[in-house]
Amino acid sequence: MGNCGPGRFISYPTADQFDVLCPRTNRIRLINVDADSRELQNLDVVLPWERRVGAAEAIAAPGGQEIAIVRGDGAVFQMNVVTHEFAETSAHPDLPDRVLPAAWPNSPDGSKIYLGYNKNYDRHYDNRFYLDYGRPPNLRPNDATASEFRVLDTHTWRKIGTIRTKMPFWSAVTDNDGKMLYAMVPQKHSILVIDAVKMRQIRILKVGGAPALALVAP
Repeated sequence: MGNCGPGRFISYPTADQFDVLCPRTNRIRLINVDADSRELQNLDVVLPWERRVGAAEAIAAPGGQEIAIVRGDGAVFQMNVVTHEFAETSAHPDLPDRVLPAAWPNSPDGSKIYLGYNKNYDRHYDNRFYLDYGRPPNLRPNDATASEFRVLDTHTWRKIGTIRTKMPFWSAVTDNDGKMLYAMVPQKHSILVIDAVKMRQIRILKVGGAPALALVAP
């Protein structure tokens, strides 16, 4: 894998291809295997922007020929996995706000993505916001949490809504029918329940402990 740092898998519907996004090193690694899981390709592609801009999330586009990469400033670029060329989309930078690096949820049909935005980070650390991500909590900015979701249409990459929450959150997951979002708030020992259709928070579940990540059973 090389020097990826705290990377994240980019899943595909087929078993012979998987990619890994490496935000700290500003790279994406393309990996192909054969039917016996023998490695056929392990290729490193450098993202064509400064490392401090960041790479917050990446998803495979339908058809498997492109990967959509959400930058830390909110801009979205599509990368062709064959030619490795990058193309702009309708989602442009939305500074000074930042998209936190995380596995942000998609709707079950893949038509929407819910990106967690941070609007209140310390501007003094602007140039290190993404370089510090993934390090021990005592080395990260204290405000490295998201305060709202912005909902994007993954076909047009235009914003179709904003969901503001009553507490800052770390991560989120959508249920199997796409009607609910669940956002983790470990500092408050809570999970936020969000109506994804009406785009508003409807409940807070007190669960104890520090819920940082959730998975929805099939």
